[in-house]
Amino acid sequence: MKGSLYQSVKITHIGGDMMVWLIGAGILLSIGLLVDWLYTRIGIDDVDPNENARNVSVSERVYIESHMHNIRQNHDNTGGF
Repeated sequence: MKGSLYQSVKITHIGGDMMVWLIGAGILLSIGLLVDWLYTRIGIDDVDPNENARNVSVSERVYIESHMHNIRQNHDNTGGF
């Protein structure tokens, strides 16, 4: 009897974790749908990465390139995080 009660509690706990993941995924999908809807409502139809890259300041570009270089170096030296 005691073993079956423990198993039911364990199953409920696993189900609770799964529910949290499902709710989190639903929230992320909802945010994505909301952003898409706002973009179409505002009239932003074309998001061109090359056009965005032309409008980045030099200091932002240097910061990002330095950050990416450091991430690559950390990954190569330590094999991960």
